[in-house]
Amino acid sequence: MKLYRICTENVNRDKVEAIVSSYVEGFTILDAIGYWNGNREASLIVEIAGEEKYLHYLIQTIALHIKQANKQEAVMVQSFDGESEMI
Repeated sequence: MKLYRICTENVNRDKVEAIVSSYVEGFTILDAIGYWNGNREASLIVEIAGEEKYLHYLIQTIALHIKQANKQEAVMVQSFDGESEMI
């Protein structure tokens, strides 16, 4: 299973939630403090886990839409291999 994180500025949380929920049924949003070019900013971390082979491309699409909605130069996408289970 892969875990993806999209890190973005927290300027349009409702819009970010709407974008992500239009593509996937389950995700987590975490509030964070980030730094970009030496400046502190309120940030969001969107986490999406899954096994679908196309998930990487879906994450890229979601990240692009978030980048456009927040009018950002870039958003960071991270991916991690790992184990998850629902108990």
